[in-house]
Formats: sequence, C-alpha cells, structure tokens
Amino acid sequence: MRLRDIGCPFNALNTDVAKSLSAFGELRRFLKPLAVRVATRVTEVEITHRPRPGTGPQSSYSANRLVRLFMDFFVNSLGDVFAWVFLLSAGLSGLLVLVALGWFGAVAAGSASPAGALVVLGLAIEAALVALLGLGGDYVQRIYRQSTGRPFYLVRRVQQQAAATTELADAG
Repeated sequence: MRLRDIGCPFNALNTDVAKSLSAFGELRRFLKPLAVRVATRVTEVEITHRPRPGTGPQSSYSANRLVRLFMDFFVNSLGDVFAWVFLLSAGLSGLLVLVALGWFGAVAAGSASPAGALVVLGLAIEAALVALLGLGGDYVQRIYRQSTGRPFYLVRRVQQQAAATTELADAG
C-alpha cells in the first residue's frame, strides 16, 4: 500500500499491531511503514486538524537523536547487508586470487606480462579488505541489535496444537 502522509501523528492501531511495534525502539518514528509490514490490513483515512502555531516550526530532534535515529534505521532496515558484502567480496577475492595464480603461471611460461598479474592480485587484496569491512560491519550490527534488547524476528501467529496433544495423551 502506498502511504500518503507518513509523518501524521494520528494513528489508530489494533492491540496486536501496537504490541508488535513496541519492540522497534527508535524506529517508532517510522510507525506507518512498520505498521504496513506488521499489519494484515491497513487503511488510511484523511483528516484535517489545526496547523502548527505561527511561531515557526520547532523540531524536537537534536543532533544526537538524529544520529541515533539514522543508526536505528540503517541497522534495522538493511537487514543483513553486511553479511552479503562479506560473502560477495570474499568470493570475488578468492576468484581474483585464482585468476592471479593462473596469470603468474602464464608469466612463468613466458606468455604474459607480470604487470597484469600484479594488478589482479592488488584487486584481490582490495576485495579481501572489503570482505573484512563487511565482516566487521556485520559484527557491529549484531552487537547493536543484541544491546537494544529487541527481537530479531516478529512472530505473526502461533499455531495451536491442543487437539494433537490431547490425542497423544489419550493414546499413551
């Protein structure tokens, strides 16, 4: 669903959605996009209310709160992007090392220049450094998620097995 007014402070949520959204911490600033992800049905109703006083818009955000908000958004919205950076750059690094080894073999046979092999080896080292950055980013992201105390997943529904449990108890 396309939302028209994400910043409107007037929201009506059912209890399940409100409980699910309470686990998102600073991301509550993005309440409506989160509600669209969590809720089964979303409706937007247009309202009219008083405009802000004429004294000028005053933000309640400080530089510190904006940095925390950005970090929360970045870490939680991108998911496991650092893990993908690590996997892709480590794979690229390994592939480039194999190409460099083949090139060095061609240099030893006298059919290629060593400059190309050194360039490929340098690219492999750069890809390995990016892989280390991805690994470090993933580690920091996991620490950040763990320190906030929020769940890594959202339980949408719990399946009841009361009938199966009763049948097993009667059979035993």
